[in-house]
Amino acid sequence: MEDFIKKIKEELKYNKLANIFCHSLYDGFIISFQNTILYCNQNLADILGYKEEELERKGISILFPDISERERRKWFEKQGAVIKGRKKDGTDCVFRIRGKVFSYKGKKLQLFAIQDLTEAENYRQIVKESEERYRVLTESLLDGIFITDIRGNIIYANPGALEMFGFKDIKESQKRSFFDLVLPQFIERVKTDFKLISSGKGGFLVEYQVRDVKGNSFWVETIGNRTFFGGEESNLICVRDITERKLAEESLKKIQGRMEKVLEETVSALSRTIEEKDPYTSEHQRRVSKLACAIAEKMGVSSDFIDGLRIASILHDIGKIYIPGEILSAPRPLTDIEMALVRLHPAKGYHILKDIDFPWPVAKIIFQHHERLDGSGYPDKIRDDDILLEARILGVADVVEAMSSHRPYRGKMSIELALEEIEVNKGLLYDQQAVDACKELFKMGFRL
Repeated sequence: MEDFIKKIKEELKYNKLANIFCHSLYDGFIISFQNTILYCNQNLADILGYKEEELERKGISILFPDISERERRKWFEKQGAVIKGRKKDGTDCVFRIRGKVFSYKGKKLQLFAIQDLTEAENYRQIVKESEERYRVLTESLLDGIFITDIRGNIIYANPGALEMFGFKDIKESQKRSFFDLVLPQFIERVKTDFKLISSGKGGFLVEYQVRDVKGNSFWVETIGNRTFFGGEESNLICVRDITERKLAEESLKKIQGRMEKVLEETVSALSRTIEEKDPYTSEHQRRVSKLACAIAEKMGVSSDFIDGLRIASILHDIGKIYIPGEILSAPRPLTDIEMALVRLHPAKGYHILKDIDFPWPVAKIIFQHHERLDGSGYPDKIRDDDILLEARILGVADVVEAMSSHRPYRGKMSIELALEEIEVNKGLLYDQQAVDACKELFKMGFRL
């Protein structure tokens, strides 16, 4: 055996081409006789942690201790075999091995090419475990989960997604692109979302309509993120059916629309009650409402704030229905007693409206619209920030409209005098921001 090994080594040594070939291989290379290693290249020794000479004359079982003779025969089949091996330090590794028998000097030798798959196998195991975690997680969710490649082709769908879209099994879903499920009018929106996801800028909720395998459409809400699946960059799309929510929203909008109409009609009816008694007051309320809302908009408040102010402005003098008509239309200055009656109208208006469930503090705004910052107003003589902002804006609009309009006991005054009144008392009687906004409106051409 010693002489036989020596001759093989010498032949490889002097056959430069064979020597270069054996030592340039990335794979391991073994020549054996009767399961005894005669020769191996340096790469195999490096993989296993041995020196070349340590492996020579050793039984091949030192490398593959758990392999039976029956399994060894598979090495000589066309595809070879993937087997477990063992390094010098005792750690396990994974090889692909393929053998070939050839004759040399009348003896049958075995030639083995050995490829180290340990890192690849470890990676595959990590991927497998990762995919298993995906499945364990996603299969317990009620929402649908799709994993697609970067082009949108479906790779994986959890049970929730299969049921949601009517797929029989995952194989059926894998024949489709995610875009096949999206209604045509939403395709571009979804493609844009996919681009954001692929670039790592996903994570936004998107709503659109999709269809199941039978063509039935429904609304979904999706959120997506970039991920890796099967070792490849992929898109993870979480899909939630929001059809019932959409229907509820539409129903709510209809109800809200009807309620708003009822509210408008109620306010209109209330406004007409004062119109029947005093046409001047009714017109005054409409003009004040127009100016007050314009001031509020100029101040940059919310649309909801303006809606409440508009209702309060239209009804701000409704308490005057308790004042005798002859006082309201008297063509002379009022007596102290008559003026005291008139000054009751904010409180009367409050009592008329306080039990109506407006979404805004309408009754309180009306109660305060004649209060002034220095406490000289009525009916409660409150001051500064104790007065609602809506009431402060309404107070400015009320003064400007009243001064610039005809009254039974005096003629119409100029808008300039009205603006001068609020400017002189800005910060004393009237809210500064409201005054500035009002003046700016008329400077820009506002007309009552």
